[in-house]
Amino acid sequence: MHPVLFHVSYFGIERTIHSYGVMVLLGMAAALAIACARAPRRGIARFDMFAFGALCIAGGLGGAWALYLIVQWRALLADPLGFLRTAGLGLVFYGGFIGAAGAGLWYARRYALPLAVLADLTAPALALGHALGRVGCFLGGCCFGRPTAASLGVMFLDERTAAGALYRRVGPLHPVQLYEAAGLFVIALVLFLAERPLTRHAQGLVFTAYLLLYAVLRLGTEQFRGDPVERGQLIPGLATSEALALVMIALGVALLVRLRRERASSGSGAPG
Repeated sequence: MHPVLFHVSYFGIERTIHSYGVMVLLGMAAALAIACARAPRRGIARFDMFAFGALCIAGGLGGAWALYLIVQWRALLADPLGFLRTAGLGLVFYGGFIGAAGAGLWYARRYALPLAVLADLTAPALALGHALGRVGCFLGGCCFGRPTAASLGVMFLDERTAAGALYRRVGPLHPVQLYEAAGLFVIALVLFLAERPLTRHAQGLVFTAYLLLYAVLRLGTEQFRGDPVERGQLIPGLATSEALALVMIALGVALLVRLRRERASSGSGAPG
């Protein structure tokens, strides 16, 4: 764990460069670069892919921060100024996904671009970028796991972080951030390798596979999370991330049904 990379000073102002923010930015840059590099082979101009991706990133950051505020509303009300001083470090993936999806949908409709193709191009790159972001969570000591006596337990020694403070009290924690990062790397690899056979069946199938695979991964990793979460806000007894993972699975299944019907109505048979 290494929450602070370095300090810089310019014009008499000292700034702290956090590893979490650097890894998130690196993940977004990598995802955008990969999607743009692959766009021409699917008939999408690199400029359109870049504009689509950049707008999705902007919408994603806004959505991620907005959902963070919604989930952490009690902390916001308890100490508004103190909370807002650190809220910039709080991002919730599902909020980012919703914000990015809305922005991407608007851009595709505004400029008459094939949304399914854009989504398919984005999905593997998004999984890879998200994996880098989760490594940032590990370095920053956020989104940490439950206490464990297993050999996989990690010592978070920096007491300035939430994970470090918990480690001091209870001992080693599950490196759940790395569990999810590893799962996301696998998802990205699977989607890259399966892209051609999936797109032969239907446009949009790669993105649908991403929705389902990530939702299942997130449901699994949530069982190892140790950071405090609000439960019952969307579905009784479930954390917000668990509830949204179920919503994502339902959305993925609905997309599969729609793609199957569209393929059947075209006279080409159903996707295998």
